[in-house]
This record gives sequence, structure tokens and C-alpha cells, in this order.
Amino acid sequence: MIASLPMYDWPEVREATDEFWAALARRLGVQVELSRGEDHAAAWRDAGLVFSQTCGYPFTHEFRGRLKLVGVPHYQADGCEGFRYCSHVFAREAKPLAELAEGRAAVNSMDSMSGMLALKAVLQPGEIVLSGGHLASLAMVQKGDADVCAIDAVCVEMARHYRPSALAGLVEVARSPLVPGL
Repeated sequence: MIASLPMYDWPEVREATDEFWAALARRLGVQVELSRGEDHAAAWRDAGLVFSQTCGYPFTHEFRGRLKLVGVPHYQADGCEGFRYCSHVFAREAKPLAELAEGRAAVNSMDSMSGMLALKAVLQPGEIVLSGGHLASLAMVQKGDADVCAIDAVCVEMARHYRPSALAGLVEVARSPLVPGL
């Protein structure tokens, strides 16, 4: 059996993630440790998957009919309302969205609701570079390797609390529409 909670399992909150999983596992009546691999999608493809969390787009597309929705967390973060969340769009300086669209967008993955599709809902990026993760997207914009990125509200809240340097020098230029959460 496999269980994972990969989306916000930062080292700073690992103990809380373990406690959350322990409570869920008790409720589900299973005894399985959390899997913490780099390839989140591998767990979602595994026939032994008991519980996980996934981004909305992969859930509704690649894994449609293969995974079962059992719940959506309600996060208490700026940009979250009930089971819905938005993404914050960041740049190094406040510019018109049309101007930012002409630049380079850092995107965590092409199938990310919060990093790619949220950005497309706000502006149509010209050039896209893959970063591999939200924190990496922020770093690319900070360094000037990209001009804009979209980061989900929960990740932004965690960065504000645990890693404020990840947001240093960046300004929020827009927010995406609210969509169902993980």
C-alpha cells in the first residue's frame, strides 16, 4: 500500500504532515507510512495507492476515472475560500499584464492548475520555461531568468511564513480566478 501527501510536505511542516496523515490513516483504518518520493505521479499510477493528493488538472485529465475524489481540504490562506483557491501572479516589478505576457513565464509543470493554467487565465504567456516547482519558479523570476510566475495561494502562505526570502523582491501583479483545490 502507498500513501502520499506531496503537495505541501515541506521540511518545515513535515511533523504536522505526519500528524495529519496519522489521523487520516486511523480514520481510514490503514497502517501505512507516507511515501515521500520525488515523482509524485508515480504514486498516483501505483495500483497500491490508498490515499494521496493531486493537482486538479492531472486529476481531471490524466487520472480521470483512475483516481477517486474523497475530499478537498479547506485551507486558511490568503486566496483560499472554502474548498477553492487562487494563484498569485508574481513579477519583479508591477507592469501591465500585457507587457508581462510578452516576456518569459516560469511554470512548475505544463499540467499544473496553479502554475500553468492559472497563469493562462490571467495572461497568455509568450515564452514558457519549466522550473520543476513553485519555489523554483519564484527563484527564476527573482534572478531574472523569467519575468512572471503563478504560485498557488497555499504555497505563497507557506513561503510568507517559512521562507520569506522566496518572495523577496517580487510583487504580486494579479490573481487567478478561484478553482477547486487539491
